[in-house]
Amino acid sequence: MSGLFRFFDGLFRFFDGLFRFFYRLIATPILLGWMIGAMAFGAMLGSIVAVPFIFAFFDQEPGQSAWQWIVFGPLIFIGAVFGFQYWRYRSGADDFFGLTGDSHGSARFASRKELKRLVKADGLLIGRSPAGQLLRYDGPAHLLTLAPHGRAKASAPSSRTCLWPTAR
Repeated sequence: MSGLFRFFDGLFRFFDGLFRFFYRLIATPILLGWMIGAMAFGAMLGSIVAVPFIFAFFDQEPGQSAWQWIVFGPLIFIGAVFGFQYWRYRSGADDFFGLTGDSHGSARFASRKELKRLVKADGLLIGRSPAGQLLRYDGPAHLLTLAPHGRAKASAPSSRTCLWPTAR
């Protein structure tokens, strides 16, 4: 039975890989064409925004001087960047090309709402809030303790948690 299971599993993986290959082969040019169109549209909008500035800064019509690119260039570039960001937001290209996720972790500072929960929680004593209240953590996650040299980063959290029992 396990041999038959392995055969069908391998067959399924083969067709899944083949399907993904052809899907990407067809969808990638469509996504790239959409990206080029969005960037061109953004650049066009940037050039339209630049025209009034050309009349304001130069006494010439647009296209009469190479110095006008000082105004045109950055606005066209900014428009293309906005077009690219619009494309990324609307197309789902990050998901398609596998660029999403938190591969570098999800560490951040706690919000006010999270600080309120840490004040009410039972568990590992992790420090004090800006208001001076004790903060405790009892959830599943990694914790990072930051403090200057010689401030008992290794022993203080565990000894305080063991010595100060929580009222339940």
